[in-house]
Amino acid sequence: MKTLFLLLLFVFSLHAAETDQFLSMDRNLRDMKVEVNAIINKLYVEHLRDINKKLKARHTCEDVTLKLGKSFLGLNYNPLKNMLIEEPSLEVYPNDLKERSKRETYDGTIYESMSKKSLYFKAVPLDPALNMGGIYISFDKFVHFQGSGYVYFKKYLKALKRGKTEEEAMQKSIDWGIFMEKTILGLKGSGVLSFGDLEANFQGMMMYKDFCESSNPFIAKNEKGDWEMVRTIDITDYITPHMDEVFNPSFHKPSRWKKYIRKDLVKNCSRLESPIHQERMKLYRSYPKSFNKKYLESLQEKGKLYLNKEHSLESNCH
Repeated sequence: MKTLFLLLLFVFSLHAAETDQFLSMDRNLRDMKVEVNAIINKLYVEHLRDINKKLKARHTCEDVTLKLGKSFLGLNYNPLKNMLIEEPSLEVYPNDLKERSKRETYDGTIYESMSKKSLYFKAVPLDPALNMGGIYISFDKFVHFQGSGYVYFKKYLKALKRGKTEEEAMQKSIDWGIFMEKTILGLKGSGVLSFGDLEANFQGMMMYKDFCESSNPFIAKNEKGDWEMVRTIDITDYITPHMDEVFNPSFHKPSRWKKYIRKDLVKNCSRLESPIHQERMKLYRSYPKSFNKKYLESLQEKGKLYLNKEHSLESNCH
């Protein structure tokens, strides 16, 4: 019962939203690295300050990091996404979503037809995308990075304590993410299994690992015995091209894919010829694959995970 409650709490803690990064695949947006980094670091400094006030016993660095991650979870609450949405200096696309109803935010997207039929798409809005160090990601990836990344990290530490190797512990975390994407956070909810979300989850865990495990950690105790940020987080150290759903496409529920989504997806075929898109893909292909990407590919090769390549724009335009 406790596990079910925590699971439901986690689900409601996320600001539900979908994204269509095909809208920005041929657009040049200003790099928002500096602005987003400022917001993220401010949040972690503030939350760490609050945590220090409540610490009454000796805590390890991992204990404090877990408390930090958990502090960003709550019922329908994510301060990072809230601040990103309200930050006027961010250049995003589409930039007029606030002026539309939730359903209307999907006009012109790969979910336009589906949004007219599904209660889910009528209830949650589309998220815009922005440029982070040359990689284009949507706002929902930050929520997965911060929220699911925390859960990944918690499961990673638990697996290590049970005697698993680091590689096995990371696989355990990813397996949980796959289960969630196959069920209430993906196919059973929106009808979308997002491989971009799985990459964001994993990279969030890698950031939380670096809070303590790296030779140059993000937090440490000061002379007063309080924990403080000792190094600035650069979010682009953890952002990869596999968070971009144009480069790393989602798998869609077959019935919805055949009847609705594929028809709207192929409307973007002409964008494949854009020089902007082609240069971006060249940059993306220069990045090494993460542990997460390699593990997911191994599962696909064994027939244990859906093949998302079949739902890519390239596969449906040629």
